[in-house]
Amino acid sequence: MKKYTVLLIASILIISGCVSSQTATKNQTSEPPVKEFKMKVDHAGYTFYSNNMFILTPTVNLGDKVKLLATTLVAEIEHSHGISLDEFNVNEVVLTANENEPKIIELTANKTGKFRIYCGPCSKGSFGNDHPELEAFLLVK
Repeated sequence: MKKYTVLLIASILIISGCVSSQTATKNQTSEPPVKEFKMKVDHAGYTFYSNNMFILTPTVNLGDKVKLLATTLVAEIEHSHGISLDEFNVNEVVLTANENEPKIIELTANKTGKFRIYCGPCSKGSFGNDHPELEAFLLVK
């Protein structure tokens, strides 16, 4: 009887080891982190926040998923402010001032460098080239 009990316990331990090994492997191949930034677009330019703290330049690591939660000012919705990042094929208009329902822009930081964020939609909108130049940078390390 003791022999069978020992075999049963050994089998359980071996099975448990296989399950925890598979779990560890799954955790090692998990998705890259998501870096989330709130951003306000207005005539003053781009303002970025992370964890409710102002940051001058959003900085992420190679491979990170980037999520921009963009809004504009109520009085500036008609200006069709936007966010363009040519290297990541981003060219989006921001038509909301509601921080609870921002324009969500997602990209993967798949190349390193300092990338220009500008307002492509503004210059193509009703205000044309008379619109103030809006510019910021995304830094990917």
